[in-house]
Amino acid sequence: MSTETLGTSKAQLARADDAWVAFRLAVAAIGTESFPRLTSAGWTYQSLVAHVAAWHRATVTRLQRFRAEDKPVSLPELGTDDEFNARVARDAAGKTPEAVLAELDASWDALRAEISALGDEELSAHDGWAIALVRMNTSDHYDEHRPELFAAVPLTPRAMRGRIEAAWWPFRRLAEHAELERTSSAGWSGKGMLAHVAYWMSQVPVELPLRLEGRRTPPADVDEQNARAANEAFGLDREGILARLDGAYRDVIAALDALPADGETPFLAVRLIVAETYEHFRQHRPELEELAR
Repeated sequence: MSTETLGTSKAQLARADDAWVAFRLAVAAIGTESFPRLTSAGWTYQSLVAHVAAWHRATVTRLQRFRAEDKPVSLPELGTDDEFNARVARDAAGKTPEAVLAELDASWDALRAEISALGDEELSAHDGWAIALVRMNTSDHYDEHRPELFAAVPLTPRAMRGRIEAAWWPFRRLAEHAELERTSSAGWSGKGMLAHVAYWMSQVPVELPLRLEGRRTPPADVDEQNARAANEAFGLDREGILARLDGAYRDVIAALDALPADGETPFLAVRLIVAETYEHFRQHRPELEELAR
């Protein structure tokens, strides 16, 4: 096991969080339409994502047993790494991309909860076994698959615009037909949800210049901003909400068009654009479909 400085539970969680966000936004950037494609390693992107989720789950089990038994834990019942990976890839082939993404997110939530439950003494126990295990299945694992993943990430404004437009028009048509005064099963009114999407899109042109320089503004209070956007929606009629949504979209496209179409964009900027456009549309599309019935 590693003999590096062990650090605290809080520090390990922050490290894992940072690594996860970058990995998850890279997965979002490739889009589910890329999931059937083969990576340079010869498996599909869908299998790659399922593989990462499966190792998250295995790590959860090992950490739970470690905390209960106070000793390092292996899982011989999973078989060899090759056997486990092959089984996960076979299982992934029979699932939808949405199901694989949902499991990736659920597996991370479970792993994050286990990391949070580790005390500083548990982290330092057994020569830092828990730290090494977490890093092996988070930051180190994400780095291992980064070349495969980034081969499919759209890094130019032209490529990003194509992904955004392909996701925008179905989302916009649903917005046109949705009953915006209704409340979805997620708890948003249609108006509030679209105002929320519009607000975060509107932040792309504001934040983008900093991201292109390798910098970023301090993280916003997301809950506060979401509440403000939802409250503002109450004062707008249907046309006002849709106009706000359309305006935010046009501003994003204009910001992309101002950049060299085939110039490579830093990933710090790509992840901003992806998160507030087509990944955000994907997240809220089921609610719009519900409200458009």
